[in-house]
Amino acid sequence: MRQIFDVTDATKLEVLSNDALEKYFTSLPDVGQALRTYGEDQSPIDYLDRSLICLASAIEAGKTKNPGFHLKLGMILEEKFHLEDVIGVKKEKAREDKCLS
Repeated sequence: MRQIFDVTDATKLEVLSNDALEKYFTSLPDVGQALRTYGEDQSPIDYLDRSLICLASAIEAGKTKNPGFHLKLGMILEEKFHLEDVIGVKKEKAREDKCLS
């Protein structure tokens, strides 16, 4: 996973994760805007996924048992569940007919 971002320092990966979280909070839809459309890789789910990957990579890169990283990872996963199941924002999956044309 670390090779995705070309970064191996746990501190830098944590900063990347925090940046993705900031973008996530600014991209959240307002009340009643759950059907809002987003550009490619700019949806709240994309930002949460990016943050999750950075944080998981930081845990693995740091080879530490820093409970803060693990707690934050769990909180982001919970936020993703809340976004998808409670708010109803989901990532659109490419349909097969779009791929075939």
